[in-house]
Amino acid sequence: MTDSVNSRAPRLMSLRYAGKCEGCGAELPARTQAWYDPVRRRVRCPGCPPLTQSTSAPPEERDQGPGELASGQAGVSAHREFERRSARHQARVDAAVAADAAWREKAKEDHPVLGRIASAFTPRPDASVPQNVRAWEIGSDGEQKVGRRLDTWAAQRPGRFALHDRRVRGSKANIDHLVVGASGVWVVDAKEYLGTVRQVDVGGLLRTDWRLKVGGRDRSKLAEGVRWQMGKVGAALDNLGPGLGDVPQRRPPVWGVLCFVGADWGLLPRRFVIGGIHVAWPSAAVDLLSASGPVTASLAESVARALSEIFPPA
Repeated sequence: MTDSVNSRAPRLMSLRYAGKCEGCGAELPARTQAWYDPVRRRVRCPGCPPLTQSTSAPPEERDQGPGELASGQAGVSAHREFERRSARHQARVDAAVAADAAWREKAKEDHPVLGRIASAFTPRPDASVPQNVRAWEIGSDGEQKVGRRLDTWAAQRPGRFALHDRRVRGSKANIDHLVVGASGVWVVDAKEYLGTVRQVDVGGLLRTDWRLKVGGRDRSKLAEGVRWQMGKVGAALDNLGPGLGDVPQRRPPVWGVLCFVGADWGLLPRRFVIGGIHVAWPSAAVDLLSASGPVTASLAESVARALSEIFPPA
């Protein structure tokens, strides 16, 4: 247990990738000495106060008061996957750089003139992080941005709860955010995409076929993913039976919303529904969550506590 705690403690290290100090905002190039928090995945330059174990402990592991609900930490599993993939990529880069350096040295030794020419005109290994790796960090950033908005929303009124980065047992899937309020239970899927979000009818003259497009690419499958998550949440609520609270015979409705961060919505932005899933930007998504409904504050708390156990932090 002690080793596990120590592995989460902030440490002063040489950064593998460039970052930004969360204290003063200074840019920190790769290989700069800086404080690194392995839990929150944040860095701080040596000139700022060092990070401490008490501030870096994940929400579900901090000291909690009696009955306090562990909301989880937004984006943590996506960032964990980014670190795993980036470490694997960096290992390949390091091996390629070492092999390339050895080849150049040998070429110059064996052929002093031609070897230098060949070395000068041969490209060096690409050390940049590929898009399929960076996408996990971008996704984590989007989840964190939406998570902060949801935490603010939940703190504004009793009977509002936001759970972040929840694991779906029996699968590799995670639910970005589970929100409980007066209108019911919301599955919120955060996506940080560039491009214009549009609802496009690709059907012919005699039929309609609405598709979700972002930056001109068909992203309709994202709505299918949210529906799958809604099905898991709905089934979990059905299985709770009479243990939901003050209205045992009627469980809260389950809704879904795709929340796009950083996307363009055109001159006249409007949220829309596609395949039963709401599509909105963060402030518009919060408006949806704020709608009135049949769920009382006590029922919302019962539901939130039940869901936090059924879908534990990832």
